[in-house]
Amino acid sequence: MGGVALDDGSSGVKAPDGGWGWAVLFGCFIITGFSYAFPKAVSVFFKELIREFDVGYSDTAWISSIL
Repeated sequence: MGGVALDDGSSGVKAPDGGWGWAVLFGCFIITGFSYAFPKAVSVFFKELIREFDVGYSDTAWISSIL
């Protein structure tokens, strides 16, 4: 009635990316982290910049636009 499927080992199929899939995934994770986390970390200093240079928010908003 119900048979058991057994895996007898490697089927000889190689990864299409040559085994570099995890390295690419890790690299994408790092790049995404830097591109989103770094601007958020810099935005912590906006109030300090506004106070230090005695300017308005619109004068410091270009920093987040560039990032």
